[in-house]
Amino acid sequence: MADRYYTTFKVVLEAKYDKHIIDILMDFKCRGMSYFDVALETGFHAKTIRKWCYKYSIKFDVPKRRFYRKISAIEKTTFLENFKSKSINIDNILSRRWV
Repeated sequence: MADRYYTTFKVVLEAKYDKHIIDILMDFKCRGMSYFDVALETGFHAKTIRKWCYKYSIKFDVPKRRFYRKISAIEKTTFLENFKSKSINIDNILSRRWV
C-alpha cells in the first residue's frame, strides 16, 4: 500500500499513468470501477480515492449493497415453527425468558 505521508495520491498516480489526476479518475469512472476497485488497483485506501474524487467533483457509481439474503417460504415457515417451539433452540433462545 502506498505511504500517504511520503508521497501524495496525486503524485503517485500521475507518475504511474502519465496523465493528469482528473483524467485518471475519469478513466476509472468510465471503466465502471467502484472506489474499492480503484483502491485494489492503485494500492491506496478507498477513503483516499473518495476524497480526491470529491475534490474534483467526480462521483463513481456505488453498487447497492444488500446486507441481507432472501429467505424462501420454506425457510420462513421453518423459522417460525422453531421460534414458537416450547423447547430452546437457536431461533428462540434470546426471545423469551427461560426461568
